[in-house]
Amino acid sequence: MVKSHTGIIAIIIGFIPHKYHNLRALLDLVKDGNIPQSEATAEMKAKWATQIRQCVGRLHELGIIWGDIKTDNVIIDENGDAVILDFGGGNTQGWVDEEMYGTGEGDLQGLDKIMKTLGQE
Repeated sequence: MVKSHTGIIAIIIGFIPHKYHNLRALLDLVKDGNIPQSEATAEMKAKWATQIRQCVGRLHELGIIWGDIKTDNVIIDENGDAVILDFGGGNTQGWVDEEMYGTGEGDLQGLDKIMKTLGQE
C-alpha cells in the first residue's frame, strides 16, 4: 500500500500466478467432478477461510472496505494461499444487501456467505 499524509492513495499489485480463474470457479469444478477433490480439501478450505477473514479484518483496521466481496474476487495463488481482489467500490447483487453496499457491515455479510460457501459456518 502506498500512503501519504491524506491516507492510502494506492495499492500496488503485480501478477499473481494462479491455476484457476477464481475461488468460485475452483469450487464449481470440484463440485461438478471436473477436477479432483484434492484441489479443494476441507483443510484447504479452512485455511482459505482463515486467510480471507484475517485479510478483511486487516482491511477494516486500515479503514478500507472491500465492497465487491464474493468468491469471484478471490483467487488461490500458486502457493495455495487465498488472495482477495477488486477494491473498485462495486458490488454484486446477492452477496450484500443493497442498503449495506460499501460498508463494513456489508463486507461482514459477504464474508459470512463466503464462509458458508467454504463450509466454515
